[in-house]
Amino acid sequence: MKVWVTGAAGQVGLSLRHIGLDAQFFSRQQLDILSLNRRSNAITEGKPDLIINLAAYTNVDGAESDPGRAFSVNADGPRLIAENCDRIGCGLIHVSTDYVFDGVSGPYTEDRATDAINLYGESKLEGEIAIRRTLERHQIFRTSWVFGPDSPNFARNILKAAEANEELHVVDDQIGGPTPARALAVSLRVAAQNFGSFEMGTYHLSGEPYATWFDLAKTFVEKAEIPCVVKPRSTKPNERPAKRP
Repeated sequence: MKVWVTGAAGQVGLSLRHIGLDAQFFSRQQLDILSLNRRSNAITEGKPDLIINLAAYTNVDGAESDPGRAFSVNADGPRLIAENCDRIGCGLIHVSTDYVFDGVSGPYTEDRATDAINLYGESKLEGEIAIRRTLERHQIFRTSWVFGPDSPNFARNILKAAEANEELHVVDDQIGGPTPARALAVSLRVAAQNFGSFEMGTYHLSGEPYATWFDLAKTFVEKAEIPCVVKPRSTKPNERPAKRP
């Protein structure tokens, strides 16, 4: 089976490389998913059997000031991939986010109604909808709070801040399922190797136990043995451009 990974320069793509997924890996420079609107393109010519799409615009606050870019990458991109997959009979695994929910009454199962509260979440939800409308042979995996050693993320930012400060204050009223990039990659590899054996549709794939950003920051700092005190605080109104679920 010929497997392609798009958006492979991020932390999940790098983790898929590290665990030895047998696939061709494409960064945005090598395969820009927004260039797939031509009838003859990389997918129709290369004819993969399965695509794992990791390409995404992930700047949650940036999406508020540049919604055009967010919706192009997160909504139009998946639609274009799905259209080309449908044209050649290719399957699609697509990674989405917990931000398609409002966060009012979690944890969420796959059959819960979506209600994104920021433009990033709305753009990712539009991508999901486009795939479902276009391609039968798909699996969508919603994940959350991904962290790892290879790319900028919450864990690396916290450790850097802890090295520079004696005390940190981190919000303790946002709850999620912190997900190691490697664990997510291993699960995606299983899904790819068994594509067709598992039911098509939408799955939730994130870490346990559930935690707050404060819990996560405190754990990282303690594990790294950095002499910094981590204290909880509440999210301030209008603290960030995008609302957080």
